Amino acid sequence: MNKVTKTKIITCSLLGLASVSLFSVAFSAFIVTNDQLTAQNGNVTVSVGDVVDKSISISTIDVTDGEIAFEPKENDTTEPIIYDGTNKEDLNFAFTFTLTNVLTSEGRWGDRLGGVNIKWDEGTNDTFATCITNNYITAPKLGGSGTPITNTDAALFTVTSGGELTNSTGLTFEKVDTTDVKVTVNYAFGWGTKFDGKNPAEYATNENYTTVMSDITAFKSALTNPNFTITIDAFLAE
Repeated sequence: MNKVTKTKIITCSLLGLASVSLFSVAFSAFIVTNDQLTAQNGNVTVSVGDVVDKSISISTIDVTDGEIAFEPKENDTTEPIIYDGTNKEDLNFAFTFTLTNVLTSEGRWGDRLGGVNIKWDEGTNDTFATCITNNYITAPKLGGSGTPITNTDAALFTVTSGGELTNSTGLTFEKVDTTDVKVTVNYAFGWGTKFDGKNPAEYATNENYTTVMSDITAFKSALTNPNFTITIDAFLAE
């Protein structure tokens, strides 16, 4: 017997990037929202660490894509779990920031900035960490396929004095004036091995439907009050 389920899986609406409320909407439907602000949007908070050389600064942080939705893909009509016509998969989030006083008069990287570090922190909650450990999802990766973000400082990017502003997967650099650079950063979650690395709606069949729905329900239970903070800080060239 076919089981056609128009279902939301999980929606994380990243509106404030701090504490998050979770509401059960239906058997397997749930929405996460957040309305607190400080350079944040929903589950994602972006803050700035210390910059040793005060002539270099990080400013104008903006979460440009703060909507994360662990949902069926848009227009997925293949049973037994299908798109509900409203809530679609969105595993990406993005933010921008501006680096000041880092360019030469020729518009290339100067000799003071070595690069920018990035770190992920969930505080004491570890909601996403639990979901990642239990293989419901994978940690966000730069550009969806690059380096995963971690809870320790790691280089988001490094620069070479005199080098050009070279874009790469998940990173875009834009010269905004003679000395400053706007950086756009894109990360994306992935689906874990519980669902064979696929969207659960794609992974589900009539044969494994009960197991998939059980895993979705467990995923929902694990994603309680999710929030995380991303900290970025510039470091000097050696």
